Amino acid sequence: MDLTLPLVCGFVMTNPIFWNAVSRVEYRTRLISRLAGGQKNGVVILATLILVLNGLRTNIFHSLVETDDTPLQLLSNPVVVLIGQAMVAIGTIFVLWSTWRLGFFGTFMGDHFGLLLKERVTGFPFNVTENPMYWGSAMIYFGYSMQHASLVGFLLSLCITLSYAIAIRIEEPFTAMIYENAASHSD
Repeated sequence: MDLTLPLVCGFVMTNPIFWNAVSRVEYRTRLISRLAGGQKNGVVILATLILVLNGLRTNIFHSLVETDDTPLQLLSNPVVVLIGQAMVAIGTIFVLWSTWRLGFFGTFMGDHFGLLLKERVTGFPFNVTENPMYWGSAMIYFGYSMQHASLVGFLLSLCITLSYAIAIRIEEPFTAMIYENAASHSD
């Protein structure tokens, strides 16, 4: 796979920005729900797109990390590998547990489709960080890069983490507005 780092970085950064943009279009127009025959069908379509893009991103990431011929010597030791394994494990727990807490529709932007959670999720892992899916995923990418002592992996992990930080700044206030609007209409 002959891809340049800037191109791949651009691709990995567009994923969360894409799903936030699509979700906003849905919230404002209900276009996806109308085309899909309902809100739940719309979320399933968006979830499918998110999962396909994530699969492509992860596949490209793994391919580049595993073929990286510029290892970081600083990371080439058993302690760093162990820390990387721990980061992957903790990140996976954050992602899976938050998915379980939010449920399918909560995980895949259902609130933008009008499928609101009854209350804010505050239990683990949301009591550790407000965005356990984003930060858990970032931990997985960094941990994998550490296990492979990969400079390319580390740089792509930075790109992914930056895209998550941007997505959080976009997503959090908009999601708060959705719930505020819903609460004001229920009074």
